[in-house]
Amino acid sequence: MIRIIFLILHVLLMFKTWPEVEGGKSRKRQLKPSFVSEVTNITVHVGEEAVLPCTIHYVGTRQVSWKKMGDDFFLTIGDITWTRTDEIRVEHEQHADEVSDWHLVIKSVSFKDAGIYECSIIAKMKQTHQITLNVLEEREKKEGMKLTGNRFINLGEHVVLTCNATGGHLIPEEIDWFKDGNIIHTEYDQSVRINKKVDLKARSLISELIVERSKVSDSGTYICRSSNEDIKSLDVTVLVADSSNVKRGTDPFGGAQTGNGSRSCGSRNFPDISVLSIYIFVLIYTLRSDLVKL
Repeated sequence: MIRIIFLILHVLLMFKTWPEVEGGKSRKRQLKPSFVSEVTNITVHVGEEAVLPCTIHYVGTRQVSWKKMGDDFFLTIGDITWTRTDEIRVEHEQHADEVSDWHLVIKSVSFKDAGIYECSIIAKMKQTHQITLNVLEEREKKEGMKLTGNRFINLGEHVVLTCNATGGHLIPEEIDWFKDGNIIHTEYDQSVRINKKVDLKARSLISELIVERSKVSDSGTYICRSSNEDIKSLDVTVLVADSSNVKRGTDPFGGAQTGNGSRSCGSRNFPDISVLSIYIFVLIYTLRSDLVKL
């Protein structure tokens, strides 16, 4: 029954695409369509999205269909999907000079999707472009997020934080930055810049936050959040130099500190108290105490 329905549908579509005839001549001669796509092999890994390209010149009023060889049913006809799964759809886009795309998109590919697919122009003389879909083992998943940067910054230095978000099969679409719970908008502060780049080999999105000429108010908790809902945070402190701090290798009294930790007096002169003077002082104090008792 299904084969009969598709056969009838195919015949109706074929008649629909014939040019109208009046007096034995067509009212409008249609140009012969041709395939622009040259790709014949597509290779993806399990779980990834496969896009099978089909670009045609001069489709006119004809219909374009997709079918997998060996199956007795269409996957798509025109913009309509003829399968019950949501994993398959058509990306249709019209370009200039009567060029149009009819790409077949298979979401989250599995091994059963491997095979030969036909993109066909339904007309009296059927034209077909074949593409082989190869499916490999699933890629090793390396999902996650990493936030790096200096936790302590001297006043006036740049705060530079890098957020690397790896999405596994799908690269994250966006990374947002927050400080103390508030989203960072670069358009409101010219000293703040956010640079982004995509690493296709590592399948990751990298975002770099730069705060120029840091201020004390730039201290706080910085958070990066990917569109995959991964979150990482880092506490940053802007250090302010204190005049009371003693520099390493110097003495608070002005003298230089020696290597063993002792101090030299420098320009200050302290009285030289000998051991003999201390002994005489103690002896006098003792004799005085004895006389008082008598």
